[in-house]
Amino acid sequence: MAQATYSGAHSIHLYDVENINLLGGGQVYLGDSPSIGFNRPNDQYSNINMRGSMGSGSYQSLLLGIQAQNIHSTGLDLVANYTWSHSLDDLSSTFGDSLQGGSGYVGSLGYTDLLHPKLDWGSSDYDIRQRLTVSPIWAMPWYKTGSVIGKELLGGWTISGIATVRTGTPFSVFDYDNELNYYTVPRLTPATPITNYKVGQPQAIDPIVSPNQFNSLTIPGPASYAPLNSTLGISDFGPFPAAMTHRNDFRGLGHGTWTWQWTRSSRLPQPWAWSSALRDSTSSTITTTT
Repeated sequence: MAQATYSGAHSIHLYDVENINLLGGGQVYLGDSPSIGFNRPNDQYSNINMRGSMGSGSYQSLLLGIQAQNIHSTGLDLVANYTWSHSLDDLSSTFGDSLQGGSGYVGSLGYTDLLHPKLDWGSSDYDIRQRLTVSPIWAMPWYKTGSVIGKELLGGWTISGIATVRTGTPFSVFDYDNELNYYTVPRLTPATPITNYKVGQPQAIDPIVSPNQFNSLTIPGPASYAPLNSTLGISDFGPFPAAMTHRNDFRGLGHGTWTWQWTRSSRLPQPWAWSSALRDSTSSTITTTT
């Protein structure tokens, strides 16, 4: 049996957060003179995180699956599913629980530019582009007939497993030069075109001089170290360059797991309890990263 399923969704008015009282906002939004020093739109308060419903998202997926039973009378059953999907949004988290949501002071909490949420439109933090799952179940055909002792001691074994491989999760690269608040951080504007957006296997930088340092992705440096706002000398509020990398442009390592299990069923009565050890399930799990 085979199946193909498409699923799609578009979401609007999603929960969001933006800091409406950043330091320097008085100069950017209200036109206050820089000569008085950086101030906030409302100096009576510190940071104000306003929670609203300006977020939006989109999701599309294609599922291809097959299911087969007792293939060529061997006792082998197989279920396999492949999913291609793409989840996009302009904000995946409104708290510090996301890698791109301010956790550990990485990136921005909320929008990069509260007046232009679509500047952050890109792959969701949890976007998994491809996933393949294969699950075989093999009921061993031997010793299904014959003596009771032979069937109960040597027959009834089943091997089952599940293998899953997927592509990596996305991430952004930020440029912390000329930051005032460290709250809304511009993404990297590269000095030269980026040729590789995917993390590869880590390579030792120098096994002798730097034995514990590795490089898995080489990206260009910033196109400029000057502040985005030359008048104020900061980069928190832009103007953001058209060549700035998109949110979650980069992609981490994929991941794969393989789990298998041996099981055995028996119908021996209680007097044959000595064989209970053979009836117990034995399992082993192997986890790999690709």
